[in-house]
Amino acid sequence: MRPLSALVAAFALTRFAHGLSSSLTPVDAFVSTSPEVAMWVYVPETGNSTDSSQAIVVAIHSCERTADYYYENTGYASLADQYGYIVIYPNASTPSGCWDTTTSKSTTRNGGGDSQAIVNMVAYAVKNFNGNASRVAVTGSSSGGIMVNLLAGLYPDVFQAASVFSGEYADDIYDYSGSRPKMMIYHGTIDATYPYSNLGEELDGWSSVLDVTFSNNITDSPSPGYTKMVYGDGLKLVGVSAAGVGHTVPVDAVTDLSWFCIAPECDGDGLPFEQLEQLDELNQFNKLGGSFELQHRLDKLGGSFELQRRLDKFQSLQSVEWDRYNYLRFLHGREQEDSQ
Repeated sequence: MRPLSALVAAFALTRFAHGLSSSLTPVDAFVSTSPEVAMWVYVPETGNSTDSSQAIVVAIHSCERTADYYYENTGYASLADQYGYIVIYPNASTPSGCWDTTTSKSTTRNGGGDSQAIVNMVAYAVKNFNGNASRVAVTGSSSGGIMVNLLAGLYPDVFQAASVFSGEYADDIYDYSGSRPKMMIYHGTIDATYPYSNLGEELDGWSSVLDVTFSNNITDSPSPGYTKMVYGDGLKLVGVSAAGVGHTVPVDAVTDLSWFCIAPECDGDGLPFEQLEQLDELNQFNKLGGSFELQHRLDKLGGSFELQRRLDKFQSLQSVEWDRYNYLRFLHGREQEDSQ
């Protein structure tokens, strides 16, 4: 494992080698609650540094890896150039490169361990890079995947969406009555590091927390040979069984961005915006069953993360100049008409 101190001189080269608009940068001003955890960030030049609608993706490496490795090998940075979001790459500088997901400091909300350090990185990015606190997603592999489960359980008010690649369930769940992050959980059937049974344990745990039950399987989704395991209506919890895959399941950043509702195609939202671009405003409402149905779907998804994205998408597709307040007033008025 290469020490990060030896990598700084290479960042300018990797920027051009990957064709990226920016580079991975250490955030020296960030003060970590854990001495072995550091913050690195990718802020694309294609993004607008004054635009507070920029989503944030926290991408957490596995054991024996670094922030730089995850930056170079997962694709989140190049996609950030396309979609204009911020990527936080936490780095664990322990001898093993693993995350602390077992001590009371990390398994307690605001306990001062690795988990709180990562949450503080999000707060730092919101304040200093104009990230949007209502559009934060987290993803990770192996030990990083366990950390994702931990963060989603302890800080549901910080993260709105998550994906786990070959992790383990963390049953440290903060007592919280608000919306919880939507979860997509991957695991390989021949994983010899974290047994395949972990997938069932994770899905059982999250199905209980999110109050959804198994619905159906979809074969060859999201990739050939994979099986998507849908819970409820697929808006809150999805498992992915990767046949013949060991440790770890390769990161699928494109599918992640769809699940996070950062890419235009928002996985599971039920609103085919790509098909609505050719429709005028009235036809949109008719196709969706009227404004009452549209509002119902937005409310059903829960949380400002999806709601804000859909309102933004609606406005951009129709080139309307209304602000969100007027748009919601319009929906409310249509709902009142429909109910009469």
